[in-house]
Amino acid sequence: MSVSQQAASQIILILIIILVFYFLLIRPQIKRQREREQLIAGIQTGDRILTIGGIVGRVVEVKENVMMLEVAKNVILEMSKSAIAEKVD
Repeated sequence: MSVSQQAASQIILILIIILVFYFLLIRPQIKRQREREQLIAGIQTGDRILTIGGIVGRVVEVKENVMMLEVAKNVILEMSKSAIAEKVD
């Protein structure tokens, strides 16, 4: 093999590794992030949610970056929207 063939094969190997990383790591992470952003943007008053801290409650008010979460009768917590783990049905 000549030097140019070795260089070309190394470049092809590097490109294959980059593609594998993209399809196995980066692309799924982007998809999960997009789904999470849609979940947070879709939160409305009356939705029941689970927070990342394990608190389940009903949303009583939604502001720009925070929400008011009723966890028991007359017990309302102010939570960051980023604390949402999932919607509970």
